Amino acid sequence: MMNRRSVLKRAIYWIICLFGSLVAGASFSLYPFGLPRKTTRYLPVLPLEEAPRKGVKTVLIPFTVGDKRYERRAFLVATDGSLMALSSQCTHLGCLVNWDANRKEFLCPCHGGRYDVLGRPISGPPPAPLAVLPLKVEGDMIHVGVRI
Repeated sequence: MMNRRSVLKRAIYWIICLFGSLVAGASFSLYPFGLPRKTTRYLPVLPLEEAPRKGVKTVLIPFTVGDKRYERRAFLVATDGSLMALSSQCTHLGCLVNWDANRKEFLCPCHGGRYDVLGRPISGPPPAPLAVLPLKVEGDMIHVGVRI
């Protein structure tokens, strides 16, 4: 024979189970299963002969996704015989940083973040270095990897 207390416990248990099932179902319905995953595409940005031998050069990376055309900005940095590509997005809030050739620093106009020539934060709010983008040379062209 069940008393009032055990009936109440079971009712609360089933209400919690039902609520949990509803929350789980809603979570899965909101998850973007059908969205395509981003992949890295290497896009040509500059002939090898125009690459900086020392210092920083700003490059624009045009690409299309479906019918829409986009353009991202990046920096080619040449130091000690090596070449690397840096993202132009500040790691603080995503503003676009600029190269200041006089100060030899990347400057963020939004909150005063400063990075050295290798993209490491010097001062201000940036919590991490600028992202290093994948780079490869094919033939006489420099290609930079962009996540699309």
